[in-house]
Amino acid sequence: MAFVEATPATAKSKPQPGPQITANLRQTAGGMRVRVYLNALAQEECFGASVSGQQLSVKIGTGDDEGRLLVALDPDGKFHARPFLRMGAVVIAIDGWANLPSEARPKASCRLAERVNKGAILELPSWAKAGGSGGKRVGAGAGVSSLAAAGRRKARGH
Repeated sequence: MAFVEATPATAKSKPQPGPQITANLRQTAGGMRVRVYLNALAQEECFGASVSGQQLSVKIGTGDDEGRLLVALDPDGKFHARPFLRMGAVVIAIDGWANLPSEARPKASCRLAERVNKGAILELPSWAKAGGSGGKRVGAGAGVSSLAAAGRRKARGH
């Protein structure tokens, strides 16, 4: 009989993810909604600590800041950093605003543009800009749903 020495399998170590910030655009019953996800490392990078369960203020960039969000810790903020499923991640849900596509967009990477007092400026995916990739655009008022826009087209006979 001939045998050769076997080699034990080595477990591949999963690469440790770095800071990850992503966003998607979804159609909900209330209209279009942007969801921004930050993993634990991204929260540390943006805010200096976890923001899970904390109140935030969110401002939408206009003009030269179009396609960006200013997200800051604010005890009186209207937004809640809700814990998300994995590894200390949080999600922030924001009603859609003017110039967003009227169709859903899959999760795409964002980046930290700048740290500011108590928060961060986040660069959203290209679909968040009027000239970005994204097809039909939602009408002029924040939070206008594609269903409302479709209703207006139908009323005009289009």
